[in-house]
Amino acid sequence: IGLVLSASQFLSSNLSASGVSTLDNVESLQQLEDSLTRFSQQDNGIERAYLYTAIGGEIIHLAESQTLGDSWSNIIATPTLISEPQLTRLTDFVSVLIPINELYKEAVMHATHALLVVVSVTLLLVSCYWLKKKNRELEKNERSRSALLSQLPGMAYRCKNDKDWTMLFVSDGCHDLTGYLPESLLLNRDLSYKDMISPEHRTTLRGEWERVLTTRTQFRAEYQIVTAKGEEKWVLEMGQGVYDQQGEVGALEGLIIDITEQRICGEKIQYMHDHDLLTGLHNRRFYERAKQQMAADQSLLPLSIVIADINSLKMVNGAFGYKAGDQLLSETASI
Repeated sequence: IGLVLSASQFLSSNLSASGVSTLDNVESLQQLEDSLTRFSQQDNGIERAYLYTAIGGEIIHLAESQTLGDSWSNIIATPTLISEPQLTRLTDFVSVLIPINELYKEAVMHATHALLVVVSVTLLLVSCYWLKKKNRELEKNERSRSALLSQLPGMAYRCKNDKDWTMLFVSDGCHDLTGYLPESLLLNRDLSYKDMISPEHRTTLRGEWERVLTTRTQFRAEYQIVTAKGEEKWVLEMGQGVYDQQGEVGALEGLIIDITEQRICGEKIQYMHDHDLLTGLHNRRFYERAKQQMAADQSLLPLSIVIADINSLKMVNGAFGYKAGDQLLSETASI
């Protein structure tokens, strides 16, 4: 700011040295040329002159000299600068000559230099301010994302759509889920995510991802992985494709959570639903459902059904108790 004020004061104090001259009583182009020539011959330190006129209250630039040694006859007669006067007196057409001397040029140069310095410094400060602001916003967003991902169950990920599902990002939940540190999976440093998937599920998962990416729908699948300790876990993966402006798949993103306990509970519930709890044999509900499925598939026909009954079970219950009767049923069912 100080540089601008100093330059402005220096420029203002020297503008008066440039001078302003008015050409009066000029009635022809020859008189105009003579007046300009006499002005040029004066020892006033002026290097260049600019010719203006006032028409209808507007200042219009007509001509300028490269140096005062130029021929004014060529300058003022240039058709693109001065057209043929339509008025009777040239004083109505050409009235003011504003010269610029070396002192004025120096003032303009200093003011321009000071202004460039100030503009450069201002732009630098503004750039630094916005850069620092953007960095703070990015850091805040990164902290928010990290806090959010740390609360998610399982492992959030971003990976390539290649044969190994090469991981580009994995959340901290990777260790609890797989037993591996996140950096172990990044760019397949120690192993790829595909290596952890049970072999019997890999082909199915690849086919499902291809279908999802083609239809641009959501991916959802349950499968088994093998952890760093050799344990088998059931996981649920939910994800989607990330597409670029050309519509090509740029990456895959999603979440993988451990559903081993839910899977075990579900299997127990299904077992209880389909089996007799005493003997472990399939119950009537299971057989009714199986019969309907087999009836719809003619290739499974004909069917054979064996029905057996245990004689004197009521007598055993009466003589030895229901516990002995249950034991008899269980031993018979194991045959």
